[in-house]
Amino acid sequence: AVAAAEMTFGNHLGVHLQTPSGADPAGFLFCESPGRFLVEVDPENKLEFESTLGLQGAAPVGFVTKKPEFKITQGEAMLVFETTSTLKALWKQPLKEL
Repeated sequence: AVAAAEMTFGNHLGVHLQTPSGADPAGFLFCESPGRFLVEVDPENKLEFESTLGLQGAAPVGFVTKKPEFKITQGEAMLVFETTSTLKALWKQPLKEL
């Protein structure tokens, strides 16, 4: 989820992530197990991208939006909604206390 948010910080676009039904949203969105990476691919290049890399187990987790908003849903439920500018401002702030 953090990597997806960071991908929006350099542009005026947003992202809508969709967690699978029945999945633990926290585990799905924040797992950093080996072999996981997030790639932004234009929909018209999806098949070429997958065939070029020979991806197995790859799955779409969301899509880019024209509105600078960060959304996470599971089915019809809205789990997170924030503007990307707010997230960027928070990301740039130092940690207050550890």
